[in-house]
Amino acid sequence: MVEEERCSLLCLDLPHAEAVRADLPESQDIAVASGRARALADASRLRIALALRAGGEMCVCDLAWVCGLTQNLASHHLRVLRSAELAVSRRVGKLVIYSLTDAGRTMLAALTGAGLPAIHADRPAAEVLPAAAADASYER
Repeated sequence: MVEEERCSLLCLDLPHAEAVRADLPESQDIAVASGRARALADASRLRIALALRAGGEMCVCDLAWVCGLTQNLASHHLRVLRSAELAVSRRVGKLVIYSLTDAGRTMLAALTGAGLPAIHADRPAAEVLPAAAADASYER
């Protein structure tokens, strides 16, 4: 450690230090937040999360195209985001539709600041996708 980074005098403001320590989140809560941050630390997953924030609900086909990924790779990254509870998925016929969770939007906002506007975030997939997407026989 560089000398300038350490105190020259060993001191401890115990009441202040104990108050700060008492206000820290529990270890398991810190571990969850750390896992979520790791999930967004990958450039492809961050790009996918940004696309979801901008587009609201999106199918994996659209996300792969928007992010310049294969569908298999996009699906892999989306599984990681789901595991970290940053995204959720649902099936609409043969399509799998993804969206950010509240935790995902919060982590993304903390990471990127105001960033991009959410274009379709408040619109259900049925309004954003072609009308045939809601039909179970719809094929892409």
